[in-house]
Amino acid sequence: MVGNQSAPGPVAAAMAYLAGRREDTDASRVMALGVSGGGGAVVALSARNNPGLKVVVNVSGGFALINRERNSDRLTEAMPYYGARSKIPNL
Repeated sequence: MVGNQSAPGPVAAAMAYLAGRREDTDASRVMALGVSGGGGAVVALSARNNPGLKVVVNVSGGFALINRERNSDRLTEAMPYYGARSKIPNL
């Protein structure tokens, strides 16, 4: 298995929570931004192809995606794996 498959779970849960509880939230136009471990999580989230997610921004992210190991080889496997499965822009 590449990366941490559970990493995007909390981000997806936050999207669902906000969409159901706030009038000023449009669940059909969501941008996810993550820094460090969150950056890796939003890249993984983009591979799930959530219909409301329109773009993700990864800022210096990824290492925590690999179970907090400092393993750049596994990181270079994970990012293309998720990127190939994503149908939305990743910055």
